[in-house]
Amino acid sequence: MNKLNLVHGDMSDFYLDRKFSLIIAPFRAFQAVTDAKDIDNSLVCIREHLKNNGIFIVNVFNPHTIMDQSWCYDEIIQWERLDENTGNYIVKKHWGDKIDTENQIIYPHFAFEVTYPDGKKQRIVDDLMLKYYYKDQLRAVIEKAGMEIIEQYSWYDKMPIDGREIIYVCRRKQM
Repeated sequence: MNKLNLVHGDMSDFYLDRKFSLIIAPFRAFQAVTDAKDIDNSLVCIREHLKNNGIFIVNVFNPHTIMDQSWCYDEIIQWERLDENTGNYIVKKHWGDKIDTENQIIYPHFAFEVTYPDGKKQRIVDDLMLKYYYKDQLRAVIEKAGMEIIEQYSWYDKMPIDGREIIYVCRRKQM
């Protein structure tokens, strides 16, 4: 029996004809929804797909300071590794060249530079657009969608909320 279902689609408009005991939006998945209407619709769709006692876990990064143009930064190396299985040498880089403070959207980029054993090189770039939230803002959109936060953490080891991440454990509001 399969216990994991992956669905590729629009988070703001889906119907799966079943309810779940757990729905997660880990890391930056929820932040990829940047339009206000789509954010609201996503949370309503999630709520409607939760069983009565179901749990929704959402994770976003916690902006520790006021986000402004100082968020932008030049390309830096995040890590370098030799993949012992393939012999590929991989360098991960990232940079941020734009921020929309009015709509709270950042534009980070990630690049993976791969050097193959034969010397061939490849650069794979992922350009993102992510909404950022302060704790109270995320709480407000969750509650507006008819859910309540029952636990809050800053990491998956249940570290207190004031760290680098915001993790809210939510459920449908009990009527």
